[in-house]
Amino acid sequence: MAKAIQIESKIQLLVEGNDQRNFFEAFIKHLEIDDVQIHNFGGVPQLRDFLLALVDAPNFREIVQSVGIVRDAEESAAAAFQSVQSSLRHAELTMPDRPAIRSGNSPAICFQYRSRFSKSAEEVRPQGKRPKQL
Repeated sequence: MAKAIQIESKIQLLVEGNDQRNFFEAFIKHLEIDDVQIHNFGGVPQLRDFLLALVDAPNFREIVQSVGIVRDAEESAAAAFQSVQSSLRHAELTMPDRPAIRSGNSPAICFQYRSRFSKSAEEVRPQGKRPKQL
């Protein structure tokens, strides 16, 4: 089970691994975006337990407005998306219909996968959003 989580920001960004955490910390700082808390959920098998710990965190429902999830697609983008949907369902959170589209409110949920062929940070920014709207 994941350790207790303290909610510090209205925007929660969940990433797979330290490399993604380091990238997003630098990217968000560069974009001058405030009020984003980044969590390394570990690896794919740990996402489900991490989401359960996140929604059980004190003040989660009162503070958190949106949750973004970024993970590797591994060998299959479709399988990655289904895996994230299963984890969201287990934590009783809204499930997006497809990647990069926000769904629900309180909190809104968005998922983006990173394929091994992806090289651009541009792909993790939702379509139609300028940098400070992440």
